Amino acid sequence: MAESEIPSEFPYRERKRQAEEEEENMNKEDDSEDSDYSIGYDSDDPAFEILEGKADRKIWTQYYREWDESEGFDISVFPGTSFMAGIAQQYDHLTSPKVKQEYTELCKLAIKKFNSENDKMYAFEEIVTVNASFAAGTWYYFTFKARDATVDVDVDAIKTFQALVWHGINEIIDVDFCRLKKFLTNED
Repeated sequence: MAESEIPSEFPYRERKRQAEEEEENMNKEDDSEDSDYSIGYDSDDPAFEILEGKADRKIWTQYYREWDESEGFDISVFPGTSFMAGIAQQYDHLTSPKVKQEYTELCKLAIKKFNSENDKMYAFEEIVTVNASFAAGTWYYFTFKARDATVDVDVDAIKTFQALVWHGINEIIDVDFCRLKKFLTNED
């Protein structure tokens, strides 16, 4: 009798052996060039960067420092798509009028909240930057410009704002806060 034909004393050993054989067969299939799993992800989206190779410690250090100092609003580097990179820069509003309109509406809601809480009359002007964090929706970190409607056309009438806005997958929108931009100082 061949080894595979010998009845097993213990049924669990037979199941274990069968599982090991199936796993070996699956590994052989995965190693072939014809396997569907051998094709890497190829995105047409230029904003989607896969972190390849070894992580650059300097970039990660700068990313986390900027995240911490600016509370997620001013991040100049992006180490690539990773679970450790919780906030990503967004550029889709630069190429998609539909996305730009959506972001503009969210910024207008934010400035409306700022105006009502501070008895001001600012009007949205333009988006400066957009960062985002994704989890059952999106936390948007907007930096935008708004004009003080009570002042005549003047350079000082335009101010830079920061707003944290939640846009849930259930379409619930909530402006967490909107404030004048915090400018970092290099004082030690």
